[in-house]
Amino acid sequence: MAIFFTIIFVILLFKDGMNDSPPNRSIKKNTIFKEFEICESLTEEPFSDFSNRKNNLKFVATKNNECFIECDVISSPKPIINWYKNDELYKSYLNNYMDHTDDLINSKNFKSQMGWSSILSKIEINPYNVGDKFHCEVINPCMNERIISQAYTVPQNASNSCTKNSKNKRYLSPSRLSNMFGIRNYFNVYQPKKVEVPIITAATTMRMEYPGNLITLSCQSEAYPKATNKWELIEGEDEDGIGTSIENIEYLKVLNNGDLFFNTTQIPEDVAGMTFRCNASNSGGWESFLSTILFVAEQ
Repeated sequence: MAIFFTIIFVILLFKDGMNDSPPNRSIKKNTIFKEFEICESLTEEPFSDFSNRKNNLKFVATKNNECFIECDVISSPKPIINWYKNDELYKSYLNNYMDHTDDLINSKNFKSQMGWSSILSKIEINPYNVGDKFHCEVINPCMNERIISQAYTVPQNASNSCTKNSKNKRYLSPSRLSNMFGIRNYFNVYQPKKVEVPIITAATTMRMEYPGNLITLSCQSEAYPKATNKWELIEGEDEDGIGTSIENIEYLKVLNNGDLFFNTTQIPEDVAGMTFRCNASNSGGWESFLSTILFVAEQ
């Protein structure tokens, strides 16, 4: 197993509601992006699309009056997802080489792969976003195009119904523990900091792959302090039940970016699928997300 993680290290070391126009699924040619060398190992033609072509973006309000805009994507291989606010780049997810660890290693090992992923990405909406227009852009590393969602303009009622996902909390600031001479500063050691509860912003809903390939399940979040991801294997049909920690399972490993790395060569042939739960947590709270893997026999 150690050899697989050595390969990862070497590869990464050297690779340094209102819906308005545009239309439901517009395509723009992509002339600046083609970085990942993962295209030749795909057994099917690469593709990217929205799970719902008619309504690309979904506005979600939780019981705690927290609001989000979601973009649900299906793609082969895993895409890059960008969010735009008022036509300017706002957030970018799955845009680092480590986010595509499985695709990179499978291609280096000349493994044929299906590479099919369903990805859910979301951004938080706050009262001060009223009137802002957001859209989601999906970039496939193996295609010379990008697809763009409808635009969603945050309505006026969000000013009352969408509370900010953060709270004031006294948080120890390391920068105040000592001054430039290394002497502890006893004055105003504690400063009020804004603690942000983790929000899982890009995660794998489902992954379909051939047995024997390497797989990563994405679970990226935004939080302050930075969230720690702990993964569990869900056994049985109760997805809300207690899971088994993956810490002692030798073919599973959490990468530095929080994704779950899975060496499926050690899985029995009769296993058709597995479900995992990502728990992203910090001192302010936590959020969890379920990811499912389905194994498909290669034709």
